[in-house]
Amino acid sequence: MTHMKKKNGVDIMKVRKSKQKRKKYRSLIKVIEGNISEKIHQDEAKILLHILIYHFDGFTRQQQIINTYMSLKYHWGNKRTSRVLKTLAAIDVIDRWKSESDNWTLFFLVKGFIEECRNKIYLASFNIKERLKRYYSAILAITRIRKMALEPE
Repeated sequence: MTHMKKKNGVDIMKVRKSKQKRKKYRSLIKVIEGNISEKIHQDEAKILLHILIYHFDGFTRQQQIINTYMSLKYHWGNKRTSRVLKTLAAIDVIDRWKSESDNWTLFFLVKGFIEECRNKIYLASFNIKERLKRYYSAILAITRIRKMALEPE
């Protein structure tokens, strides 16, 4: 359901979201400027924070997605992106945690976006669990086929 103004048909919920994003971005920029002393590192952190908020809506479920986007758009390497993500996590601008279902998928959540991203987080964890179930069933099928091929008839 969209909430439309009667005059011009503008989605007022979208406007409110963009204002909230802008407000949160400005507050987190102050944290970055206060904690990072070098100008180059500040600019890198600001760019990545902008991408996380405006392009990914405050949540991503894999670091590889961020790496790919940053390499295509800004020609950043994987190490550079990972370094900036670790810096943002160290100064407490983003939350960075590993999935409980597997131990290699990293989730990134911008502070203050938990309410907006709750459904995305749930769906991402559900998809990872389903993927792991498929992997395990494929491994079991392969081992059964191998055992049947090795057994004499």
